[in-house]
Amino acid sequence: DQIQSIAEQIDADGTAYEPLATSIGEGDEWNRLQGLLAHLQHEQPLPTTGSSATLVSEIENSIAKLVAINQAEAHRDASSISAAHRGGLAIDAAVGAITVILVALVALALVRSLRRQRALLRVHLASLGERNRELNAFAARTAHDLKGPLSPLKGYADLLSLRDEPDVREIARRISRATERMNGIIEDLLELSVHGKP
Repeated sequence: DQIQSIAEQIDADGTAYEPLATSIGEGDEWNRLQGLLAHLQHEQPLPTTGSSATLVSEIENSIAKLVAINQAEAHRDASSISAAHRGGLAIDAAVGAITVILVALVALALVRSLRRQRALLRVHLASLGERNRELNAFAARTAHDLKGPLSPLKGYADLLSLRDEPDVREIARRISRATERMNGIIEDLLELSVHGKP
């Protein structure tokens, strides 16, 4: 009964293992082991080949060969995985280095662009400052030139106001008020041109 139970377990394990026996030499050794296990299960004598090995030692040798085949395959798979991992690390390092270089180039381009924009802004501000100075000078000259003719008019109006005729004094007063209003308008225009608001 115990041998029968073991044999059934071996058959179940064998059925599960058979699709996995794909390595070189593994399929042949697996078939040999299956044959040996069949001999053991049916208690058939092992055909003699001139050696003194018993059925159990043949089964143990076959299992040892399968284990060796699987260990060799596992070492090959581990080597392949390790090589792929090293290759992946090398690719990751290369991609990382390229990314860092690209980021540095973009940052350099941005810094240069900002420097150019600042230089252009300084030139533009200097140009605006120069234009403002020229505009202020022009406004001051224009105001002076516009006020120039008002002074003699004011002077003549003052002289006329000294006369005894009431009509002449009234005309002098009107001329004086008009020159003062004109002087105020010129001052306001000057302030407007300099400050941009009344």
